[in-house]
Amino acid sequence: MKKIGLLMVGLLVFGQAEFKRGDNNLTVIDTDTQLEWQDKYTDNSIKGANWNGAISYCENLGLDGKNDWRLPNINELKSIVIETQYAPTIDEKFKYTKNHYYYSSTARKQSTSYKYRINFTDGSISYAYASDGYYIRCVRDAEN
Repeated sequence: MKKIGLLMVGLLVFGQAEFKRGDNNLTVIDTDTQLEWQDKYTDNSIKGANWNGAISYCENLGLDGKNDWRLPNINELKSIVIETQYAPTIDEKFKYTKNHYYYSSTARKQSTSYKYRINFTDGSISYAYASDGYYIRCVRDAEN
């Protein structure tokens, strides 16, 4: 029984993403996916908008001298969820997170008027109408 328990703990640790704060302290880098995540907002207020506003915000974001930010797809957002945590379900290296919904760039196939979102309270994924307002966390490829 001890061996099974140790194996399960090992798999949990192995399966978790590794996050580190960017050198500038404005971003968080996922060393597994090599994605760099926004974790600083101009006035320290996490931005919210409807879906078109979220796309525009990320495309126009200039953070740490980089301007290739984009709204993440739902799989990218899901990759930063820590399923063993609750409220928020995100690594503690992220300093700016609301226990609420964040938009993804992924549209629902049945109706593109609906966009997928993730709730960082519990890590759940759902969809909402694109005119609804939710929070934004932009991403970029870290190697660029």
